[in-house]
Amino acid sequence: MSRQHFFVAAAALCALYGAAFAGGGWCVDSGDSLCSGRCERPTEQIVSAAQHGDVRCAAALAYMYEAGVGTEKDYSLAAQWHRKAAEGGDAGSEYRLGRLLQMGGWGLRSNYGEALEWYRRAAAHGVPEAKCSIGYMYENGLGVVRDLDEAIKWYKAAAKENVADAGDSIARLTHSGTIFSTPPPK
Repeated sequence: MSRQHFFVAAAALCALYGAAFAGGGWCVDSGDSLCSGRCERPTEQIVSAAQHGDVRCAAALAYMYEAGVGTEKDYSLAAQWHRKAAEGGDAGSEYRLGRLLQMGGWGLRSNYGEALEWYRRAAAHGVPEAKCSIGYMYENGLGVVRDLDEAIKWYKAAAKENVADAGDSIARLTHSGTIFSTPPPK
């Protein structure tokens, strides 16, 4: 892939994800500084800015590598850039890093405990899907002792924020006879 295609893809990400990052878009203006304006001319400065700690640019690169937008998919690099952005407080990257660590594969090792930590951070920073993922981890005993009551608690928190999968999970657990509550002592 050519550099030109890479930066065209970066512009597309600016348009797609710009509103998801605090302050909107984050590309280069005519004054060669990162700005919150429209993505008209993304350059190598996006990569450089990410390398030097710009959280929004690190998150953009992570999404590019994860989705294969403007570059080949590379989940290891996606995780690396998501980690950099997540450590800088980007809630979306906290969640996506948790997903990559939970799933593993594609050159990544699963790490359920760390995935759960990133999900908790993302949930605390307002990502409702992270609550559903925490519920899934508890439901399946991934990185934690299996606890269906705790799973339902997290699914309910996610359902309050209209995460469709959460409602489905609650219905499945409570109506399938899997669990209604913690079993009584013998």
